[in-house]
Amino acid sequence: NLTNIPDSIGNLSQLKILYLYSNNLTNIPDSIGNLSQLKELYLYNNNFSQQEQQKIERLLPNTKII
Repeated sequence: NLTNIPDSIGNLSQLKILYLYSNNLTNIPDSIGNLSQLKELYLYNNNFSQQEQQKIERLLPNTKII
């Protein structure tokens, strides 16, 4: 189970789908906003606060977050 994601995740600029579900994540680095090609982000079954969820949605406005 992952507990954090490195800032370098933002370097994966061609990534289209990212599966991070069923971990122990509480936050995602702001660099995820650099993933301009990301179409789907699977985050269910983690420990995100409502504030963190809103931040992720704001950083990835064109991504389907599941």
